[in-house]
Amino acid sequence: MPKDKVSVTLELERDQADWLNSIAEQHNLRDQSKAARVLVDYAMTDGDSQLIFARENARCLHCGG
Repeated sequence: MPKDKVSVTLELERDQADWLNSIAEQHNLRDQSKAARVLVDYAMTDGDSQLIFARENARCLHCGG
């Protein structure tokens, strides 16, 4: 599959970014961007979007919403 990366700006809470960095280090990934791409690829191919974005799962741990 050809690479067609685009830059995207995301706003994360500091602990979310720290977690991505930690996961990248634990799994010998290049950086948090690679860790995020792995998560997105998993959600796209193996994840159940109805489950992932169900009201009880689509929550913000920082704002309570």
